[in-house]
Amino acid sequence: MPAKKTHHRDDLPVAILAAGLVRENDLVFFDNGPEMPLVISMIPDDITFTGICYSHRVFIALNEKPNATAILCGGTYRAKSDAFYDANNPSALDSLNPRKVFISASGVHEHFGVSWFNPDDLAAKRKAMERGLRKILLARHALFDEVAPASIGPLSAFDVLISDRPLPTDYAVHCRNGSVKVITPDSESE
Repeated sequence: MPAKKTHHRDDLPVAILAAGLVRENDLVFFDNGPEMPLVISMIPDDITFTGICYSHRVFIALNEKPNATAILCGGTYRAKSDAFYDANNPSALDSLNPRKVFISASGVHEHFGVSWFNPDDLAAKRKAMERGLRKILLARHALFDEVAPASIGPLSAFDVLISDRPLPTDYAVHCRNGSVKVITPDSESE
């Protein structure tokens, strides 16, 4: 069993808003961010959906949903990231087009873009974004102006940004200019 990573308390409003985007029969990619099991737990039990993941904790969370089908991208397990990696064999993401792709960040910066703490995860995150129809970034307010070691991509690579508070003015303008829809507890729901 992987080391238990818990979500930050400010992830709850983000998880509620993210879960609200999952619709009947959606094919959804969930990365290995610590808030992803919380997002999955907030999806109503009566919604039928398929979740693609490469995280043990996310896979367990998907299996706890009565109407969810879980697809685990396999490989060698690394507890540091709670993730399975296999660069040498085909992945489920090679042939599937997720309707929604949920990506966690460790940092969001105007110049350096969206970043993550572990470079090992970049291939899976980028492949999901490449294959996905709607890229959704989950980033609580404390992650803005932070830069982590691994660059996921520019903020404009995302269609939606979900945060727990209204964005700082510079980021709100940046999102508007890059056609990134911002969803916070204070914004109107979709």
